[in-house]
This record gives sequence, structure tokens and C-alpha cells, in this order.
Amino acid sequence: AVMHNPPPPPVLPTNQPLPASLETLLEQLLTKQPAERLHNPDIVKLLLKQAEVEQLHRETGPIQPPAPLRTEIVQRAAPAPAERPIEVAKPTRPAPVNKLIESRPPRRILPIAILVAALGLTGFWAYWYFTQESRLSSNPQSVLGATNPSGTANPDKDDVIETTEITDLTVPPAVRQAENLRQKQEQAEAARQRYEQEVASASNQLEAEAYGGKVGFLGGVKGLTVKLVNPTSVAFKAVKVQVDYVKDNGERFKSETMFFMNLTPNGLMIRKAPDSPRGTQFRARVLRADAAPMPDSLAHSILQNS
Repeated sequence: AVMHNPPPPPVLPTNQPLPASLETLLEQLLTKQPAERLHNPDIVKLLLKQAEVEQLHRETGPIQPPAPLRTEIVQRAAPAPAERPIEVAKPTRPAPVNKLIESRPPRRILPIAILVAALGLTGFWAYWYFTQESRLSSNPQSVLGATNPSGTANPDKDDVIETTEITDLTVPPAVRQAENLRQKQEQAEAARQRYEQEVASASNQLEAEAYGGKVGFLGGVKGLTVKLVNPTSVAFKAVKVQVDYVKDNGERFKSETMFFMNLTPNGLMIRKAPDSPRGTQFRARVLRADAAPMPDSLAHSILQNS
């Protein structure tokens, strides 16, 4: 019964009838179905005020009450002689509050519209930011303008591409730092590769020469000297040189290994070779050359210039 039966009509202790607006309000507030129940506080307040006016009209006499919300239009009598009072139609029962609620424009449209606009702007900014960062990282030269093959601007051509100038205000600081770091790394890697190529070329230019020495009557070499020449600008921390002792018949008798340490650029080093009891001929050749690491001054200058 509580869940389904409608409540009995409200009655005052004095058995006086309730104002129509108040009766309608109580009926809507006590509706069993929550979806059909009145939830708008503005409507409740309006109906309470209207019920108060109706009760005042009932107690004080014929005072013109305001037209109830969504009620029938008050019909005034036709013009009559001055001695006849104007008859006022009694207000009818107010329309169901559900219809009043439906007639009011929804108030949640504006907040939802603002939220959707904010989300749209945020998504557009995120798309622009990450697209700009990706484009700068992949090809930073593409946003600096078109150049001819000689590397200079060519504004007289008809196919000049209009670009946007990249300044500190258009590029975020994080993007600038990442781009500077990437450029420094690329320059350092390029310098390292150039240095390795220079070392490979310098290793082939090293010259080892065996000279002097005295050959005994029965063969053998004493007092042989080996000279190592570095005509390049690369320093070598260690160079391995092999000295061969050859007999008269061209057969190699033995080989000795010598190490030259800390050979400077454009430097010359001379060392005495081991003596040999056999052999009448001798020769020297470079087996291996280990270059010094790339100078710190070169790496520091690259970072400073970048």
C-alpha cells in the first residue's frame, strides 16, 4: 500500500479546503514514482507563494490574485455600467507540475557546452604541440625556409615556400633544449668519425726504416738501428714494428718485435734493434698502430661552437 496506493487527500484540522496550488504541490511531492516526483526547488517556492496568495484572498476578501502558473486565462466580463462590479473568474486548478518542468529550458546545457569547448581547445593545443615537436625533431631545417643548392636564400624564385619564423615564443623551451642536445650529439659523432678516418689514413703513412748495423764475416748483424717517422698530425700511443733478418739465400732467419710508445704528431723516434747471429740483410715494417684518443680540446671546441 505504501509503495503503490496514492496518499489520501490532505485535510486541515478545521476542515477548510487547501489552496489549489498547495494541494497540487503536495500531490507532486508525494508521487510514488521518483521519476515523476517534483525536484525543482524553484517550482516548489513558486507554488508555495501562489498558495499563500490564494489563502490570503480567501481570508481577506475579493483581492485580485496573481494568475497561477500555467492556468487558464482569466476571463474578464464585458464592460458594464459603473454600478455593476467586475466579476473575476476563479482561478482554475494549476496544470501538473511535470508540464511546467518540461516547459522550462534545461539549465545544464550551458555547463555542458562550456565543458565540451574546453575539452576541444585542450585537444587542439595538445595536437598542435606534439605535431610541432615531432616536426622540429625529425627535420628542423624544413621550418627555416627554402634554400637553393648553394645554401643561400633565393627570394627571387616563384616557388619560394612561405614559412613561419621560429622564435623563442613559438618553440617551447623543452623542444629547444632537445634540439640543441641532438645537434651537439650529431656534431660530436661526426667529429669522432672524421677523427677515426684521419687515424686510419695516418696509420698507413707511418714509415719504419732499418739502417746501419755491421754484418760479421760469417754473417750476423750488430748495431742495427730502426727509425720510425710520423708525418701526420695524429698522435699514437703505441706502434708495433717488426724487424726481419734475412740470409744470403733470401730465407728469413728470424723476426724481432719492437714497440714505439707515445709517438707525437710529425714526430721521429729512433731505437736500437736486437742483434742477430745470422742474416746479412734486414728490413723493418709497421705491424700495428694504436692512435691516442681524440683530444679533449677538440671535443670541447665542438661543444662550445655548438
